[in-house]
Amino acid sequence: MAEILKIVANSDAAVPDLRSVAQCLRNLADTIDRGECGEVIRGAVVLRSAGREPIVCGHGDTDPAQTYMDLHAGAQELMGMTSPERG
Repeated sequence: MAEILKIVANSDAAVPDLRSVAQCLRNLADTIDRGECGEVIRGAVVLRSAGREPIVCGHGDTDPAQTYMDLHAGAQELMGMTSPERG
């Protein structure tokens, strides 16, 4: 089972306001750059903005169908969690 990625890249650092999407994404990028997520080949992100349709972003070695499948795989993983800190 996959480990749950911490929102904060450096667990000793001050926790960013979780409403700061940009800071959370920067922390995720730092975690990826340090290799803590293994060899990342693609990523999918859904952005929700006030008064706008959801923005779906697929990055890396991907296409729309793969992005869709990755998002559903992530949702399935979340549905199976009993707690956010599960390893």
